[in-house]
Amino acid sequence: MLIPLFLTGFTHLWNLHEFPLYHADEGTYLRRMFVVLNGTGILEKTGYYANAYNNPFFGQILLGSLLKLTGFPNFVTEQTTSSIELAMAFPRMIMGLFAIIDTFLLFKICQRAYNIRIALFASILFAVTPLTFLMRMITLDTIALPFLLTSILISLSLVTWNKASSINKHYFLILLSGAFLGLAMLTKIPFVTMVPLVGYLIYKNSNHLKTGCALKVTAVLLIPIFLIPSIWPLYAVSVGEFDLFKKGILNQLDKEERRSQILEIFYNNDLLLFFLGFAGLVYSFLRKNWIVVLWIVPFLIFVFIHGWFHLLHAAILLPPLCIAASKFVIEIAQKLKSNKIKESTFIIIICTTISAIGFFNTFILINQNLESTAINAIYQGLDYSDRADGLDDDKINEKITVIAPTEYSWIFKYIYKMNYAFDTQMDIGPRKIETNKTLILQNIKDPDVFDEIQNKFSSFVLAMSTLRKICYLDIEWYKTDFKNHPPLVIKPFEYYDLQNINVFPVNGSRVAKNPERIDMKNTTARYVNITSLRSTENKNGAITDLVMYGKKDESDDCKKIPIKTIKFNDQSLLFNTLDNYDIIASYQKLLQDMKVVVKYDDPHLELNDFTKLLSTKQYGPRILELKANY
Repeated sequence: MLIPLFLTGFTHLWNLHEFPLYHADEGTYLRRMFVVLNGTGILEKTGYYANAYNNPFFGQILLGSLLKLTGFPNFVTEQTTSSIELAMAFPRMIMGLFAIIDTFLLFKICQRAYNIRIALFASILFAVTPLTFLMRMITLDTIALPFLLTSILISLSLVTWNKASSINKHYFLILLSGAFLGLAMLTKIPFVTMVPLVGYLIYKNSNHLKTGCALKVTAVLLIPIFLIPSIWPLYAVSVGEFDLFKKGILNQLDKEERRSQILEIFYNNDLLLFFLGFAGLVYSFLRKNWIVVLWIVPFLIFVFIHGWFHLLHAAILLPPLCIAASKFVIEIAQKLKSNKIKESTFIIIICTTISAIGFFNTFILINQNLESTAINAIYQGLDYSDRADGLDDDKINEKITVIAPTEYSWIFKYIYKMNYAFDTQMDIGPRKIETNKTLILQNIKDPDVFDEIQNKFSSFVLAMSTLRKICYLDIEWYKTDFKNHPPLVIKPFEYYDLQNINVFPVNGSRVAKNPERIDMKNTTARYVNITSLRSTENKNGAITDLVMYGKKDESDDCKKIPIKTIKFNDQSLLFNTLDNYDIIASYQKLLQDMKVVVKYDDPHLELNDFTKLLSTKQYGPRILELKANY
């Protein structure tokens, strides 16, 4: 058992601060973990994800509590690169310890269900296969996995741990197994697909009881499985946020369709485990090894029905794929052994070769340095924040807005207590920039983009005499050829439904209405800012007329309301000519007193939303954006 545990310790604790790249989801979970760690609740109350119920909260409670016990982050607050590295690595050390526990549990599961050979090879595969780098990441899937494995081990051990076959002790073990599975579900909902597996194991092992119906005994499992995840919606009801709970569930259901990529993701990231694991799945089905089948198939069905799948979600399938591969290789090797070589020797050669290939590929993978540029950018950002007041006194005492990628923003906000740091780039727009200085760290593709940004937009403001409820806005467009003048897209700031923002279709496949009526959802505003990328040399993206319709209160009918069109420099976004003008996320604030610390280019990172807005390579289709200040 020490062999796979040692290998897991190495592959999951080596080079944590440099590999893998921090994912945006990790930044989100760490941000929520700090909410728990700081004792301010269990849900975020600020930013774009305020009061978000997109995932259950047990994972952030557990990780926040564990880190609280260690004293984190009090020992990583120095403004040095080594302190930043430790701040990034320490939470991943907890994940490394989780992975070691997972390896131990996987070994015991295989030992209980099969034999010591399969247990050893499966746990070694789990330790060294390249896809195991997922277990280094701070995700809900990796946090929930030890609870699932514990539930399975208890289900397999009903008879062994209940020597007297006592029905009372049997019930206790079943409830305990269900409780661990319930906690896994309270961490990540897709773990509900493991209910058939645990239920099957409980039913199968309950047949050895001296008394009692196996089916009735198995039904006891449903009690904790139902009650523990119910804590999530019950909490929402208790604080009067059940509508937010329903919204969070619906948002999770409304995801991009990626069914075709389910197997492709495994194929591209771990070719050896892909072939051996799925060959083992087919072999297990033919040999009626229902443990592996019920572990993998329900989850794949769930993912296929839902349509959304990401590489991070593959963590739940790592243990069963390793088990399937181990059983397949060892049992096939037993049948193919040569008479000149002992069976045990032949199996050792095969398993050692496969393990060595996996370890070699994994070592190359985890030895990469992918985070040094980001760490340097954070360090320079902290240095700038220190010197911004004119004093180099190692004190961050300047009011500075920090806009950083989600995966790193938590470092500024919670490690170094920069309270004006944005949680995510999606805060740009709904959240005001309140400070005179703005610090931006972005994965900028074009090094001169900030010098050129003012030449890429046209902007003007519609000012009404008083606050009005705006019903809709009619925009008349310059009648032009679609081929020569690309169409525009409109995006009210409070709506992020990308399917409903097209004013003109990108391909010009339909005859556009002219003027086009934009539903403003009775937005209460005094000013409406219209900003568009310049599609042609014509001013303001070929807009020729705008008519606003609104009402003073709910009892009025929507009528045409007078507006005063205030035009700025044709190529400017500066709003300082307006007295007392307070637009949401004024771009003037972004451009004034702004310091781009490091314009680093990392091919491993996809462009985030803010970078897409700024990057000159991402300007089509043309964007028109409406923003109203309340």
